Amino acid sequence: MARALPDDRSSPLDGKLGRLEIEDHGPLGAEFGVHPIHLGIIFVANLELGYITPPVGLNLFLASYRFKRPLLEVARASLPLLAILAIAVLLITYFPWLTTALLP
Repeated sequence: MARALPDDRSSPLDGKLGRLEIEDHGPLGAEFGVHPIHLGIIFVANLELGYITPPVGLNLFLASYRFKRPLLEVARASLPLLAILAIAVLLITYFPWLTTALLP
């Protein structure tokens, strides 16, 4: 019989924070007429935007450690991606048909 992995095997902030936020904002989004899948995609895109935002983005620290580069160099290199992702988050947020077009 297959069992789901317990949450203890992930990092403390890996999935628990996401579930907490979705549980709080899911009913609120439904009240405003936001599709649940669209809300989830907005949430994930915003999380990734936060993960690469200098100077405290978690992915910047991981990339700096992995590639043995100074944090400021990695942060500077991430700025074009940050700008592109910010535009993408705005497009995803304000044009819901971009994320829900293929749903039945």
